[in-house]
Formats: sequence, structure tokens, C-alpha cells
Amino acid sequence: MENELYNVLTFPEATQMWNLSESTLRKAIGTAKRLEEGVDYRKSGSVWLIRKSSMERVYGKLK
Repeated sequence: MENELYNVLTFPEATQMWNLSESTLRKAIGTAKRLEEGVDYRKSGSVWLIRKSSMERVYGKLK
């Protein structure tokens, strides 16, 4: 069974894994509204967190 903690990524982890710039991810949240706050991502203190499944939905599965 996979640990649920591995299904939540920090923004830097997500952008590195998908080879994106952090600004691309922020645009998906801001102007493009491809990701929904509270469903796909949230802020915890000063750290932004995003679900791995949300990244896969928007940017495709990792190879």
C-alpha cells in the first residue's frame, strides 16, 4: 500500500518532477485556473502543496 504522504508534493518538487518552471505552475493556478484551491492545492504555512494526481491530470503522467 502506498503512503498517502507521497501523493502530496511541494511546488518545487512538482515543478522539478515535471520539468516545469514554478511560474508555469503559478499561472495554472492564477490566470488559467486549471487547478482549484482546496481541491488540487493549498498553502501550509509558507509552503505550497499540490496533489500528485492533480499534476498528472493537468501535465500528464510521469514517465
